[in-house]
Amino acid sequence: MTKSGLILPCHRQRCKPTIGDSIGVTLIGQSSKALTATIIARNPLVESTSRQIRYRASLSNKEGLISPNQMVGVTVDGPNSAQIIVPTNAIYRDHTGDYVYELKRDDQDNWRAHPIKVTLGKREKDNQVIKSGLQGDELIATEGAFKLSEGLLVYTQSPSVSRENGE
Repeated sequence: MTKSGLILPCHRQRCKPTIGDSIGVTLIGQSSKALTATIIARNPLVESTSRQIRYRASLSNKEGLISPNQMVGVTVDGPNSAQIIVPTNAIYRDHTGDYVYELKRDDQDNWRAHPIKVTLGKREKDNQVIKSGLQGDELIATEGAFKLSEGLLVYTQSPSVSRENGE
């Protein structure tokens, strides 16, 4: 059981750097020092095989940290947008779609499972982005969600978590 929460990652497909923007550069396999480069050019053509756009950036190498043909990691910041992220094991899938089970109190103050149909986005490690279906403040089942059904009585592991909802 966990509270669904909000994080603010960059949507990679929405990051559209422009000339003059700063980007982060890290040296792969070397120092953890982050460097900053400035975009100086954009190729006007889209690569037909990879559907990518090439950019050129200028980076100061006064300290001599970068050598020719060295591999680097590049981070492009973009507009932030709120996303709802839930653990992947909270997703229940069947022939009608994808669901998470919200836990709500019944008249006898017991937790009951209620399925909510969700639209899934990108998977990030052991977490799943929820595009629609959740507001972000629901208490959802994360362990054993595949065993739940509508109205099923649910026992929580942590009484302190179950009382924080204030219902």
